[in-house]
Order: sequence, then C-alpha cells, then structure tokens
Amino acid sequence: FNNVNIQNTTGNTKWKSNVVDTFAINTQTGDLDLQYASFHLVDIQNTTGDVNLLNCSATSHTVIQLGTGNLTVTNSGLNLLHVKIQTGYATLNDVFASDQIMILITTGNISLFRSDAGKLELATTTGDIFASLLSNKKISTQTVSGQISIPETQDGGMCKTKTTTGN
Repeated sequence: FNNVNIQNTTGNTKWKSNVVDTFAINTQTGDLDLQYASFHLVDIQNTTGDVNLLNCSATSHTVIQLGTGNLTVTNSGLNLLHVKIQTGYATLNDVFASDQIMILITTGNISLFRSDAGKLELATTTGDIFASLLSNKKISTQTVSGQISIPETQDGGMCKTKTTTGN
C-alpha cells in the first residue's frame, strides 16, 4: 500500500501490512493493533480505545492522540514519537526513537522499559513517570506534589520530565 486513510466509527482495527508513505486512522470507539509493519508517517487519532504497536517501524513522524485509552508500543524503531493522551497510560517496551519521544498525558502514568531516544519529554498532570533508559541523559525534572528519584549524570541527550501530582 502507498497510503492508507481509515475512518472508523465503531469497531476494532488490526493492521499487519507495510505502508510506503502515510498510515492515518481516525477511530471514535475501538482498539487499534498495528503489528509487524513499517511506515513512513503514522497519524493515529482515537477517541475511546487502546492502541498497540508491536514490531513496527516508522522513518518519519509517529503521532498518536487518544481521548480515553492506553498506548502500548513494543519492540519498535521509530524516528519521532509524539503522544497526547487525555486519560490513560503509555507504556513503551524496547522502543528506540532516533530523534525524539514526547509523551504528554493529562491523567495517567508513563512507563518506559529499555527504551530511549535522542531527546525525551515526558509529562503527566496526574500520574507517575517511570523510565528505564538505554543511555545517559541530562535530566530536568519538576513535580508540584510527588517524589523524584533519578541518578545524577551530566552527559547524553536531554530527558525532561514533569508531573503536577505524581512521582
């Protein structure tokens, strides 16, 4: 496929094929599973439902916007990952982004396991942030009500975390 544009009102979607250029999906209610696929650009908008990426790659932007739902990305190589979630969590397992990972959540947790990027920006208004990274980072953290526990380092790319209520 060269370009894929899916509009889905209700129902789950499972995708297991490569897309040469853009994969775009807008779902009102339903889960989305992308598995064993490569893309140039990914644009996902989901009002209610979970999004799962397994063994995926993208050479340009991967943009994911969720109203209520959870995001899980596993064993994937991306260039730039931008995530916005109103209510839900984001979990990355064995994910590497050559440029940046930015995850912004209003209510929910952010967890990165063996994942990394050149630059990280992780923020949640109400929730916890946990990150097990693969390289050293210059760390900038901020919390209004919560605890911060991060090992000190002065080298590597930037990692910026912010939470209003959380650890």
